[in-house]
Amino acid sequence: MICVDSSRTIARMNLLPRFVGFDMTSCLRPREGNGPPPYPVRPYRAILLSCLLAIFTLLFAAPALGADAAVESEAQSLQRQAIQEDSLNVKYPEAVKKLSTAIDKCGVDKCSATLRGALNRDLGAMLILNGLVDDGRVAFARALALDSSLELDASYKSPMLEKLWSDAKKKAADAGATQGGEAGGAGSGANAGPSAPSSGPASQEAAKPRDKTTDTSDCPPDFPGCHSPTKPGGEKCAKGSECETGSCNDGKCTDKVGEGEVCERDSECASESCSNGKCAAPKKATDEACVSDEECSSGICLDARCGEGGTKKSTLAKPRRIWIGISGSLDVIAIPTADNVCVHTKDGTGTLNAAGYECVDPSTGANFPGTSRSTNDNIRQGSAANIGDGVKGGASVGTLRVMLTFDYALGMNVLLGARAGYVFFTDPASAPGPAFAPIHLEARATFLLGKDALARAVAPMVIVAVGAGEFDTSVALGVQMQNGPSRRENAWLTAGPLFGGIGPGVRFLLGPAVAATVAVKGEGAFGGGAGFLLGFAPEIGIQVGL
Repeated sequence: MICVDSSRTIARMNLLPRFVGFDMTSCLRPREGNGPPPYPVRPYRAILLSCLLAIFTLLFAAPALGADAAVESEAQSLQRQAIQEDSLNVKYPEAVKKLSTAIDKCGVDKCSATLRGALNRDLGAMLILNGLVDDGRVAFARALALDSSLELDASYKSPMLEKLWSDAKKKAADAGATQGGEAGGAGSGANAGPSAPSSGPASQEAAKPRDKTTDTSDCPPDFPGCHSPTKPGGEKCAKGSECETGSCNDGKCTDKVGEGEVCERDSECASESCSNGKCAAPKKATDEACVSDEECSSGICLDARCGEGGTKKSTLAKPRRIWIGISGSLDVIAIPTADNVCVHTKDGTGTLNAAGYECVDPSTGANFPGTSRSTNDNIRQGSAANIGDGVKGGASVGTLRVMLTFDYALGMNVLLGARAGYVFFTDPASAPGPAFAPIHLEARATFLLGKDALARAVAPMVIVAVGAGEFDTSVALGVQMQNGPSRRENAWLTAGPLFGGIGPGVRFLLGPAVAATVAVKGEGAFGGGAGFLLGFAPEIGIQVGL
């Protein structure tokens, strides 16, 4: 205790905070008789000493009582992400998660009351927009208890939120008036202060999520969470919001429908997933394989896996759906044994051999012997063992194909696509000539084997193809003439335009958006001079994902 001898000084000094630890009182005592004061009075020295002690105490006490700047910065960053990113992208659950984290970081004393109030205000708005109206009201009440001057953020303000905020402010004001009256009646008005939100069990219980169908008749009609419990299929209804499926037809709630059925919203489907107007497979949980965000319950597909939500950034791009590129293949065709492959019939309408061979002069590209009956009659006929006008069966390299490729990923294991390109090394003759133009048109399905195959570095695959194209091959031979020297001719086999193929291969993912394929497909071509040719084609390709 420090004593001074001035009532005015006492009044001023007692304005110092209580935690300074001093109580000023008067040094004046009623004199007993007319004698001197009981002790000497030094008012200025006492005032100076008390001020120095007060300043010293404030310097050391203030940091302990103030907010933590680092924590406030983290909380404000989370607040910005929740409101400026998640809220604007209608990702209310993610916004709620960030704001709740910010509030937990602040605790009860690490952030200013104004910041804690703003965080609770924003949390309330996001909860309401997510359909949890009662939880939003609780958060609004906590916000106003911390700072009654707060207003809604303009970035998410709406008439419905303004009404709920106005109701919360009114209730907070009424509660403050009631508390003030009770405090005055109890004679404790001097020590009463604004009530702060409790962090005890009652507050924690209030913060727990509630059922979205809680009946709150005093909030705007048809607002999420402001309706009575919904009705199952078959129950009478007046509007869709009364039904579990959100659909009311002919005065009755419609039943949930199965996968593949027409829908407008997730709630109409038994799988709780409506995609592109039809009920789809159930949404996938965290860490399940995915191709698109729509497949995941969190709405986020990262690195071919369903994520947990939030603003997590991926170091790799998610699997591409569209792949374009270039490929090449070389046909190796099985050829049959035949004799007299160049000799035509006497009427010149076809060849004597049943395999379908036609001979072409390599120097002119014209058919041999052509329409010359004398040249045809001059060819020595016989078996391949005795003369050169014959072909031994085996494998022969045929046409080369260079193609542009397109594939669309239906999922992690199936791609549907097309190939279009040019065919090299076809039969050069014009009569009878090739069976089709030197182009390649193909529809293809690619089946990738294994879990999450589209995102794997190496994935086995099986390809199935059908299309139209030219399939030709040739064999060089010597043709013996009855009169004159032998001739060097090429015996050609042609087939097409229809073909089909199937075969194994391997897909290599060289990067998030680059893939290479190697395959060997067995193929058969129908039509042309040969009627049918069987063979195989090694193939290599590279694609870029979009």
